[in-house]
Amino acid sequence: MLPHMLIYSGAKNSLLATSTVTDLEDAFTSVVLRELLVEFSFKRLSGGFMSNLIKLIWNQMPPPRTWALYFLMPMGIGIMDLYVVSGGNEFKETDTLLQDRLYLNNGKGNFVKSSDQLPQIISSGSCVKSADYDNDGDLDLFVGGRLIPNQYPYTHPTVISYKMTARDHFTDVTSQKAAQLEAAGMVTDAIWADFNSDGLQDLILVGEWMPITLFENKNGKLINSSEDKGLNDSEGWWNSIATADFDQDGDLDFIAGNFGLNSQLKTSVKHPVSIYAKDFDENGSVDPILCCYYGDKNYPAFSKDDIQQQLSMLKNRFVRYSEYADLTIDKIFTPEEFEGSKILLAKNFETSYIENLGNNQFRITPLPIETQLAPIYGITTGDFNGDGNLDVVMGGNFTGSRVKYGHYDALKGVCLLGDGKGNFEFIDVDKSGLKVNGEIRDIDSFVNYKGEKTLLFSRNNDAPQLFKLNK
Repeated sequence: MLPHMLIYSGAKNSLLATSTVTDLEDAFTSVVLRELLVEFSFKRLSGGFMSNLIKLIWNQMPPPRTWALYFLMPMGIGIMDLYVVSGGNEFKETDTLLQDRLYLNNGKGNFVKSSDQLPQIISSGSCVKSADYDNDGDLDLFVGGRLIPNQYPYTHPTVISYKMTARDHFTDVTSQKAAQLEAAGMVTDAIWADFNSDGLQDLILVGEWMPITLFENKNGKLINSSEDKGLNDSEGWWNSIATADFDQDGDLDFIAGNFGLNSQLKTSVKHPVSIYAKDFDENGSVDPILCCYYGDKNYPAFSKDDIQQQLSMLKNRFVRYSEYADLTIDKIFTPEEFEGSKILLAKNFETSYIENLGNNQFRITPLPIETQLAPIYGITTGDFNGDGNLDVVMGGNFTGSRVKYGHYDALKGVCLLGDGKGNFEFIDVDKSGLKVNGEIRDIDSFVNYKGEKTLLFSRNNDAPQLFKLNK
């Protein structure tokens, strides 16, 4: 009884890099097409995008769901390699297809899959981000762990911090450098940013059932320092995060994409959406029970028919619908059955602006209501109207929801104009011209060969879409 189909989460799956051979922008993306993952790249040639380079399907084998892609340039080398995070919920926990992949660039835009540069770690991941967080002159990677396949909402203790030891050779140093990352949660996105202005790269995580989580860089070690920073009770279904100095005060602020408010599921600090997970019927599989409040009582979100399909033991316990109808979650299971269950809360579903107040303090403010109409996955920032203030373009939608909830697909892309003070105004599609159908999973901005600012929208189950910014 998952709250949503994880296969529809798609990949954080478009990215841009400058080719060392052509000095042109290349884009690499993955698209889920009718359950088949195709990964390919486009090269900007003759003013257009054309298919080029890679089709990464492993010998007719079903590929792992790719949840993140990342071009990385080892320091001092000048050649962009490609890191691919493998993930998904449709594999066995120990399936070797969940091993991440590294594709090495020969300097001419040709990529070959590496066989030994990554540690052998089988994990369903979500994102990968790079930084030299210990200032030793080489590249380090953070790879976010998403879940244990078929055991939602449990996660592997493998949110990995990689350390490069030679060109593209990495080793896992999580236990030495960032032990608290192992219990971070269901990470969906991350960003390196110096949020305390001490000259060191810190790490900010968002995720499903997770609060906004800050890992402060203290002399090359990452320490969870989220408490008492204004981020308490921020647990949500976060999907994405971006950073910039939106209020022009000299420090970094953040925009975080959340589930939104256009759903039957309502949450608050007092009445959070919750999930109880355990192998309640002891058949070897995890049984997640989604719950939400009606008034001051916490009920299972699913009907008697739905919950009994997963837990047949309840058929004899509650024979009539009337016996089940008014039962709160604590009346359906005994205290002994609840013992040892994993309980997670979501208290905030609002896509938000996170203002850096300085002195390690933050303030979360919901963005305009138009951003709350569907889950937000893709975010990009820039001065799109040329007024000297940073603006935001975002997108999302999600159709892998349960039938009772319907599709979350009310967004066609969102354009927010900033005023340089941390305030944002929604611009209607008639003025912005931004109209993107489908499930947006990532947004990138670049300057094309004509010198025109361009936005690339990657979409789940659909082709990427390009928008040119008019002067």
